[in-house]
Amino acid sequence: MPANSLDAWIQRYSKPRLAGDKQAELRRLREECKRVYEERDILKKAAAHSAKSLAEVRLQHYPIA
Repeated sequence: MPANSLDAWIQRYSKPRLAGDKQAELRRLREECKRVYEERDILKKAAAHSAKSLAEVRLQHYPIA
């Protein structure tokens, strides 16, 4: 296979390269997205824990017949 054919194939099917600014912005956005998902998961766990605790308190003070 000629080298220029292989180079043409690589250029044609490889992922497009982003400019430096775009690549930095993409990296920053991915990091921010990761942080936001982590915060969301923490809040979900906290809400579930609070709901469980509240239910236990209600049962202690207002037992079901």
